[in-house]
Amino acid sequence: MKTGNITFIFLCIYRSPSGDIQVFINQLEVIMKLLYKPKLEIILCGDFNVNFLSNSNNVHQVISLLQTYNLCHVVDFPTRIAKVSSTAIDNIFLDYNRLNTFHVCSVNNGLSDHDAQYLVVNNVFGTQMKKNRLVRKRLLTKSRVLNFIDMLQNEKWDNTLSNTDVNASFNTFLNTFLVIFESCFPMQFVVNAAYNNQWITNGIRVSCRRKKSLFIMCRATSHPQLKEYYTRYCAILKRVISKAKELYYNKLLSECTNKSKVSWKIINNEVGHASKKKFIPSELRSDNKKIHINKAAESFNTFFINSVEKLISQYPIYEGVHPIIRKSLLDKFPEIANIPITLTEVLSTISSLKNKTSCGYDGLSNKIIKLCGEQIAKPLTYIYNLSLYTGIYPDRLKYANIIPCFKKGDASEISNYRPISLLTGFSKLFEILVFNRLKQQLTNNNIIVDEQYGFRNGASTQNAIFNLTNSVYKAWNNKELVVGIFCDLTRAFDCVNHDLLIQKLEHYGIRGSILKWFESYLFNRKQRTLLQTQNLNTSVSRWLTSRHGVPQGSVLGPLLFNVYINDFPSILKGLAHIILYADDTTIIVSSKDITTLNQKINLIMNRIHKWFQNNQLVLNLDKTHVIKFATPKALDYPLH
Repeated sequence: MKTGNITFIFLCIYRSPSGDIQVFINQLEVIMKLLYKPKLEIILCGDFNVNFLSNSNNVHQVISLLQTYNLCHVVDFPTRIAKVSSTAIDNIFLDYNRLNTFHVCSVNNGLSDHDAQYLVVNNVFGTQMKKNRLVRKRLLTKSRVLNFIDMLQNEKWDNTLSNTDVNASFNTFLNTFLVIFESCFPMQFVVNAAYNNQWITNGIRVSCRRKKSLFIMCRATSHPQLKEYYTRYCAILKRVISKAKELYYNKLLSECTNKSKVSWKIINNEVGHASKKKFIPSELRSDNKKIHINKAAESFNTFFINSVEKLISQYPIYEGVHPIIRKSLLDKFPEIANIPITLTEVLSTISSLKNKTSCGYDGLSNKIIKLCGEQIAKPLTYIYNLSLYTGIYPDRLKYANIIPCFKKGDASEISNYRPISLLTGFSKLFEILVFNRLKQQLTNNNIIVDEQYGFRNGASTQNAIFNLTNSVYKAWNNKELVVGIFCDLTRAFDCVNHDLLIQKLEHYGIRGSILKWFESYLFNRKQRTLLQTQNLNTSVSRWLTSRHGVPQGSVLGPLLFNVYINDFPSILKGLAHIILYADDTTIIVSSKDITTLNQKINLIMNRIHKWFQNNQLVLNLDKTHVIKFATPKALDYPLH
């Protein structure tokens, strides 16, 4: 069968259960020698009467023979199910490397005790053309980069620097920047050269074809000189390939900016663990309702917004909540200093940005910003200072692209995805500058509690684990019973209440125009969802307003969450030992007798439930566990 420029040969075979396996293998080898050609796609299927689920010698012989022709079996489930046995005696062999997008399933035909095997090979035409797929890209050639920098250098930014309205000033700057950017780096179709095996030269390709021809000749004859020549040829080719790889990888490492990332990419590629990009399935569901792929982006975006609304509706904010929270915030802290942002600070922050190519809705990556840091530092310094002085965060920095990230379970169920925000480069740059000021306020005044180990300098998961084990051993040394309560919150970052967060920031000394800035930063944020399917089509949802949470993927998000949950340990003071890592909470409870231990646990559960309720955070009961820590010889005891 011929499809486009690809010719398929379908070979159907049958081996009698009583037939001699050696005769069968010899005849199969003769047939494969006659049919095999490098440009042909062979799919071999049939009843082998050899159980591929077993580890028998017959199975190894069949598999070894067909692997010499790059054919591998794809059926790994029973195909003949009797009353007392289940075997896979029917199978399909194909070339994994060339037909790598397929699926196979079993079909009960109702006529025989053998199930039929149903094979679907996807994207037959795309398989051969995959490495030469046309993609839309911006080419950052040396001449274009120099032209880009030159045009920005000649820009005076007068309209930006003379405007006292934050949004108008930033809009003028961004519009000018985008016009220059688009003119220097227009989107165009280019051949997407695959990363894998770029070290292969035309000479190596010719040598590999020659090696394959020699291999077929050696199998057809027993001439000793030919086999010796083939062995020497293989050894020389192996050394040539090794040297070609070495030269190519050395070039990659010498030209890259992130040597660690490229090194691991090379290692994973060599050991066969190269990561495969996960695409959204073509069939999706939400609450057992099928969603057409064209409407999937809209469904994801609506789900991410509505699921948070549904969660926090369990704990509506009532009038008495704010006084309760104010009561739990004991100490007063000095006001944060509104330190102006300097030109030098902006330049150093730009140079410290990671050289990433991911970008927000505006299409501007960190890599682009780093190219022109010196040319845009002055207008950015003016805009950022104006924003902090007026307490207004630019509206066009509040927009985020959302990428659904699969967690676990059924990939077709949209509830098994979490949102990751892709913010604009100018937003991340601004956030780093504000992050440094907020962190300085929290550090200088010892505001973040010692129980918090997440997103703090000098604290890590290792410190948290040591603290956990140390508290357990300490209780054991005191002859106490020990219980750990491990709490998990459902979408904690997304459920942060903005009003409560602002109230807590004010308590910790974030006041005046800086507090207004955080209000502006949090409120009226917009998001849309981007999806890419296996055929590389991208769909985009509408913009929706996010009314809760701190953006996941932002610079300020983790630190703001630490502020939000900072007063939690105070409610259990004297009752338990607390260990926090962002939203993961561990509570170690100990006592010398069972009765007091149970009373403590019940009191703690009531208090944390009330605190989570007041702060609109939802405890995930499926992932929250109570674990008893005991030595092997200790007596078991009940928990009530």
